[in-house]
Amino acid sequence: MFNNLIERWFDELLPEGFAGYILDQRFGLPTVHLEADFKAISRMGDDVQLELQVERIGSKSLTLCQRCISLDGELRMQVTQTYVTTSLITHQAIPIPDALYSALTQQQPV
Repeated sequence: MFNNLIERWFDELLPEGFAGYILDQRFGLPTVHLEADFKAISRMGDDVQLELQVERIGSKSLTLCQRCISLDGELRMQVTQTYVTTSLITHQAIPIPDALYSALTQQQPV
């Protein structure tokens, strides 16, 4: 569910969307650090909301907080995830691309 949230967020952030960022521009966004806290049980069929907030923007990486919350406001799960921007050609870390950096610094929480 969180991966779908990231892809949808990118689709809203960038004109080319997530697929264009990866496939056309040949940029990657692998996870380099992940922390997950499970706070309450979710059961099959539960309706939940997902939230995403930018915690930190570095020169080559960004850290996001993603939360799963019940419709009555109970925090079910929280993930803090750090991604690094890479070239899919060289497979090396690269500075956050200008279009992404600009979108990140102007975006609203999802």
